Amino acid sequence: MTQEWTVYNSRTAEKICNYKYADELAVFNSIEKLHQGFKTWSKLSLKSRQQKIRDVILIVEKDQDHLAQVISNEMGKSFESALIEVKKCIESTKYLCELNLDFLQAYEVKNTTYNSSVVRHQPIGVVLSILPWNYPAWQGFRAFIPTLLSGNVILLKHSEVTPSVGDLLESYFTQADLHHVFSHQLFNHEMTEKVVSDSRIAGVSITGSVKAGKAIAGLCSQYFKKCVLELGGSDPSIILSDADLGKACPIISRSRLQNSGQVCISTKRVLVPRMILDQAVDLFKSSFIEIMELKPELVGPLAAARFKTEYNKTISELQKHSRLVFEIDQSSLNTNEHHAFVNPCILVFERNHEMLRTTEVFGPCLIIIPYDDVEEAIDIANSTVFGLGASVYGTDEVLCQKVADQLLAGQVSINDFVKSDIALPFGGYKMSGLGRESGHQGFFEFTQTQVISVQK
Repeated sequence: MTQEWTVYNSRTAEKICNYKYADELAVFNSIEKLHQGFKTWSKLSLKSRQQKIRDVILIVEKDQDHLAQVISNEMGKSFESALIEVKKCIESTKYLCELNLDFLQAYEVKNTTYNSSVVRHQPIGVVLSILPWNYPAWQGFRAFIPTLLSGNVILLKHSEVTPSVGDLLESYFTQADLHHVFSHQLFNHEMTEKVVSDSRIAGVSITGSVKAGKAIAGLCSQYFKKCVLELGGSDPSIILSDADLGKACPIISRSRLQNSGQVCISTKRVLVPRMILDQAVDLFKSSFIEIMELKPELVGPLAAARFKTEYNKTISELQKHSRLVFEIDQSSLNTNEHHAFVNPCILVFERNHEMLRTTEVFGPCLIIIPYDDVEEAIDIANSTVFGLGASVYGTDEVLCQKVADQLLAGQVSINDFVKSDIALPFGGYKMSGLGRESGHQGFFEFTQTQVISVQK
């Protein structure tokens, strides 16, 4: 594997920087520094950790435009979209720094075999956090801020697509005098097992593909390390027969097109009653056009030119089993090899297809599947190997809730698309991952439960 590469802006095709993988000495020196830092960080009170993380986020807040520009440059999203992402990081972290963390405190249990027992949740040490490029700031803050607050320290490995974002995140912690708590080291894949197997690495958090998640899960199993896997999704949106199509179709379209379709929890498949299929298709077409015209910042290029090939290949394979009913040709925007524009499109399947069981389209393609009754819709929704998010649209709240109860997904939204929120546990069923980020649950993933008992 090459040790150096060039990062290009997939929107403008401009060269951003040359970047090198960290060498082994730097990586393991960083691990040792964090290992030593954990000894002091883990002994701080919860309030003290919150105050120190608040110092970090105030630095981020002052630099938010710069961070947003770096995100925009490296992965091609608009500055406006990148700034929204950064502001979400800032507000969510402030929320966590003000949150009452008493749920992490030790508590006493009486009337057991012992006179008294105390249950406490202890941080485990250095956590390797492997991040993707699609939301290079938010995916990180959502994963590692609760982990830090619960007393762990972070070794960050960011994506090759957005390496400068990782360096910038590290700089904020350094400026806040927390260099012993957070370090960014972008090492190559060949070094991953050596890092995970190191006795000073206590756990691994990864947001990425199913393939990457399987590799990390295998290593963590082999070396008995805790892991949290936030992987892919093929989220269904079920439109019930009484739904307000005029409201549902624009909401679903925005979900599908935001961040150019590069969102694990965006709607990938829409299940529509067969009797209103044509009406729904027309509304989705008009919604796609309206978004492209009025909110072009949502639908830019893919994050890197190399992703075009996979997207176009997937669409070609899907078209063999479906009808292409809508497409916006953006090929003229690709004036050289470093541009990454692809065509937003809508595909209609006559019925559910085996290919959809394992396919996640990471790009601006909406798949529509008709159904004849609600039970069939639920079966289709649950027919994939994924189970990250899902949504239900209808005016009968009782029926919506009944349908939602039967969906195999980590989060189900009624009459809106699924959104990640720092106050809510985030994660999936089946091959969408293991464990949870955010919510109270996210604080406990990288802790060990210890019981201290007293017999008088």
